[in-house]
Amino acid sequence: MKRLIILPAAAAFLALLLLPACSSPSAGDNTAAANEITQAEIKGLNFAGLSDTQAANAMSVLNSEGCPCGCGMNMAKCRRDDSTCRTSLGLGSQIVALARQGRTVPQIAAAVRNQGKKADRARAAQAQPEKAPAKYVEFPLPAGNAPFVGPKNAKVTILHYLDYQ
Repeated sequence: MKRLIILPAAAAFLALLLLPACSSPSAGDNTAAANEITQAEIKGLNFAGLSDTQAANAMSVLNSEGCPCGCGMNMAKCRRDDSTCRTSLGLGSQIVALARQGRTVPQIAAAVRNQGKKADRARAAQAQPEKAPAKYVEFPLPAGNAPFVGPKNAKVTILHYLDYQ
């Protein structure tokens, strides 16, 4: 009699474990779609004149590609939350222009990535290597008529300065 009670309980437990695996995959897609930003939320980009397919292609890239400005957001979120970002404005305008030309999502995404790489290379070329802070304070100290030892035209001159105050 004890076996009969355990078997149905075990079957019910297994059914509960397997139930989430059998659910439709569109349930996860709804949460992803809910997190996507719409055209109306994006500031500064002109979607006028785009067909529905072209607008969907542009929005797909804007929602999936990261903004190279360093904010850590995707391009659509950067445009929505930081309307002063010139990087996302420029690339976003290029994305809309490419979509207007009839480019596909992979083509637009590849162009954006190439543009981001070019911007990274330009930024690296402009960046000057940081000069390490001096361990000692340096300032000019002319020798003047001070007494010296050694030849006057020596390759190395060492000035020893003491201030007894």
